[in-house]
Amino acid sequence: MWKFIEVHKNQLATHQDRWNACIEAVTENSIPPDQGTPKTAWFAYSYFFEMESGGHEAYFYHLDQVIKEYGAERFLQNTEKALQTIGADQHAAIVRQYGKSLWDLYLQVEEQSIQEDLLYEELAIADKSYYASEPPLQEYLETFCEENYQNLMTVLD
Repeated sequence: MWKFIEVHKNQLATHQDRWNACIEAVTENSIPPDQGTPKTAWFAYSYFFEMESGGHEAYFYHLDQVIKEYGAERFLQNTEKALQTIGADQHAAIVRQYGKSLWDLYLQVEEQSIQEDLLYEELAIADKSYYASEPPLQEYLETFCEENYQNLMTVLD
């Protein structure tokens, strides 16, 4: 279930204020919600946050438990769908193209059944695709936030 933060209308005066409030709303929720705008926000923002803080390696490492509990295929499909929903089709294609194979390699390294080198080679290729995508994912997320922030939080007068 989505935990709605409460934000006073006067704290949402600028684009930056609304962007920061959207980030806060998503980070207050450690597990993905079941449906709607919060679900789209959670999956798209989670991908963005982790990619910006360490690429696909950070994405899989920091979301490891959630991915395992959710099921990798379902988790990656929801991430891809969320990215498509916000218009970030290039980014969705990266998840579709690399997500499952990277996750499988990640698990094999975790189980020590393959050397890390193979994983890091594949991570580098996927990360390069992500960072070369134009416009950057943040632009899509900022637009999504502007259009949907009232569905992610309770706005007080």
